[in-house]
Amino acid sequence: EGLPTTGVPLCFHGICGKDEREGNSPSWFNRDEVLQVVDHVKDLMRPRNGVLTKLTPADIGIIAPYNKQVQKFKRQLALESRDHPGIDQIKVGSTEMFQGQEKKVIIISTVRSSDEHVTFDVRHNLGFLENPKRFNVAITRAQSLLIVVGNPNVLAIDTRHWGALLRLCIEHGAYRGVQVRPEAMSHIEQDGGVTESLADDMEALLLDEPSLRVQQESMEMPIFE
Repeated sequence: EGLPTTGVPLCFHGICGKDEREGNSPSWFNRDEVLQVVDHVKDLMRPRNGVLTKLTPADIGIIAPYNKQVQKFKRQLALESRDHPGIDQIKVGSTEMFQGQEKKVIIISTVRSSDEHVTFDVRHNLGFLENPKRFNVAITRAQSLLIVVGNPNVLAIDTRHWGALLRLCIEHGAYRGVQVRPEAMSHIEQDGGVTESLADDMEALLLDEPSLRVQQESMEMPIFE
């Protein structure tokens, strides 16, 4: 319930938020994405037809690429816990913090909403764009449902990864939110399409099969708690 296409455990929710930072901090945050992700969490955990959901806070994980965004999430979840007890126990962290772990539901906040600083991110290994390892780890944490919240017109720049995922979601009727600009669509349509590894990962999700990568990853990338 609440998914763009019933039976497809995948959702790309496109929003045009604003990426911000405090002072000279290199860490970015996006308030609009924080609120949208928390709305998704509350919807997932609300009773349906008077029956409590089987999901617990331990079943949900929120991934964000910047420490400042992680902090904003924790603060918002703490505020929401007054009306939604336990919601502040949901794990929030960077991709590295979820290394070697899975959750039934993963919600990814991509943060970036303007292409002005994308080159800086790529040069300094920040964020998700043009970072295959970080992308692959993030999208394979989900056992049953993956939700991505972000600006499709910025993410489409990364045609091999986020653009390919966006295209896959559109093709499966799993996209909702702001309209994808024609130039962004042309980016992902002109590319070769969905990579074999991405197709395999999404097929595993559609079949509700946990990723086998989790058993092997701890040697490939350190976990920063």
